[in-house]
Amino acid sequence: QMASVELWSDVMFATQAAVGRETQPIPEANEHIGLLWVLFMFIGSFTVLSLIVGVSINKFYEIKEEANGQSPLLTTQQQQWLTVQQMLASTYIEDITVPSDNKFRHFVHKLVFNKLVDNFMMFIIIANTIVMFFAHYNMNKQYERAVNITNIIVTVIFFVEFAAKITAIGVRTYCKSSWNVFDALITALSIVGVLVDNLSTDSASFLPVLRVLRVVRILRLIPRAKGVRKLIRTLYWSFPAVSNVAFVLLVFMYLWAIVGMNLFGNIRFTDNGSGLNRHANFQHFPVAMITEFRMLSGEDWNDIMLDCMQLENCYKVLRGISVDVPDGDGDVKQVMLEAGQYLDPLDDKDIIEALPRDAWRDECSINPMLAVLYFCIFMLVCTYIMVQLVIGIVLDAIQVQSFLDEMDVGQDNIQDFVSAWLELDPHGTSFIDVKLLTSLLSKVPPPLGVRGVPQENKSVQDIILSVDIPLRRNSMTVHFTEVLHALAGRMMGAEVPEQEECSVYSRLMNKMPKGRPYYTAAHVYAAMAVSSAVRGFLQRKLLSDVWEQLEEEGIVTSSGMSKAVMPSADQLRKSFALLGTLDQGGCACACVKPVHVCVFV
Repeated sequence: QMASVELWSDVMFATQAAVGRETQPIPEANEHIGLLWVLFMFIGSFTVLSLIVGVSINKFYEIKEEANGQSPLLTTQQQQWLTVQQMLASTYIEDITVPSDNKFRHFVHKLVFNKLVDNFMMFIIIANTIVMFFAHYNMNKQYERAVNITNIIVTVIFFVEFAAKITAIGVRTYCKSSWNVFDALITALSIVGVLVDNLSTDSASFLPVLRVLRVVRILRLIPRAKGVRKLIRTLYWSFPAVSNVAFVLLVFMYLWAIVGMNLFGNIRFTDNGSGLNRHANFQHFPVAMITEFRMLSGEDWNDIMLDCMQLENCYKVLRGISVDVPDGDGDVKQVMLEAGQYLDPLDDKDIIEALPRDAWRDECSINPMLAVLYFCIFMLVCTYIMVQLVIGIVLDAIQVQSFLDEMDVGQDNIQDFVSAWLELDPHGTSFIDVKLLTSLLSKVPPPLGVRGVPQENKSVQDIILSVDIPLRRNSMTVHFTEVLHALAGRMMGAEVPEQEECSVYSRLMNKMPKGRPYYTAAHVYAAMAVSSAVRGFLQRKLLSDVWEQLEEEGIVTSSGMSKAVMPSADQLRKSFALLGTLDQGGCACACVKPVHVCVFV
């Protein structure tokens, strides 16, 4: 009991005042005995009990590593690369809102989908939240009317935003985004709340519940707040493990509730307020589950245990009755008993023996040691292992999130890549033309892209030529997952054991196109570089011949400077036409020491 930090200070003060059996306590008679209990708390509670919890959580981590298939011999770089690949496997793209060809819908789309509107909606949500902060009990009519008008205005703004988005992109596209569905649900709840608040009577019992639903509007800030999204993502990743532990905890509580109902279901209630009473007992299953949930928090669990150990004054008289009981002198005396009165099994033994069996009920503990074992095991298993395990899982998820933030390629970098990809693939087909890789890398910031990097074109070419991005669909398009995997591997790729690599890569293969590619984007860009070099060489060769012809015609000197007398248009046209460099529009093109020149003649 003291190891759970329950009333340990009361026990310490009581022992400090104890001077002997059946002797009046004297405050602070044994002050030094308090050191014994302080030492016990450090060793028994803060150390040993924490070690038990720590061992359980450590075992959970070992099982987790075995389940994930990761070897303990992996280096930090290898673990990071496997983690990045797991993030890539869970990354997906979805349709973005493409403007309609209809002029009106296009105008509405341009009006509602911009940062100015997003910032305005964020301001409205925050302002409405602040107004709700100042709502209080017993508001005067003017203040209550002002709050109600504010609520109506905010609800109208939410509905206008909802209607504008539906008009701009349509119902089907709108519902593809889970955040849009979430916004629509909050808008619907706000509308219902306004209608009920203004059209129903004040006596409606559900009216306060609908008014409380206004608070959920603040949840619309989640998709707009980066830090909150990260926290929600952390809780989301830890939810599967937490749900498993919660299920096991629920099974334990169910079993303990059934056992408790059989062992302690008939024990009398006490009047101390924190033990067995009508709110905390084992007479019915729902109340037994609530009692155990209260015990999980450590709230007065020892008082319930002590009440379940009682053996005194626990025989209940069921009806009013008069019985004859022999006294010590051999006479018989009549005793009147009232319904609900309690008798002691030892002191009132003669009365109990004189009562008929249907006139009383045994509400004593079966055995006090059963109560001790029951409650101590429950507290150790459910409170100090299961509940602490849930906390450990959440802390582990936060640690994993910190681990991801420290990596060269994190979730935010992947999100930047997804946003840039959607600009080039607005319909979410997962394919783009291979020549758009230059635009893609120019839109993505480092480390996956080159946005803001000096000499972007050269950096783009170096990246594409250094990675293997397979060509798909008639060898002219690239796939989203393959491009992202190649760019991430360029920064964090590492050789890992085949078993670990296969366990992760199997998930990636499900998202990649089928079939074996024969060429990569590097082949295309290498061919484009060779083609450009050949065209440049031919243009320079062509210009050299044109220049010699111009010198023979006397139009230019050998130094490259024109003569004092400028050639006529006919002379220029004749010179360029000799080598076939003049097109039908009268434009002659040539390249001089890498300057491309077009002369209209």
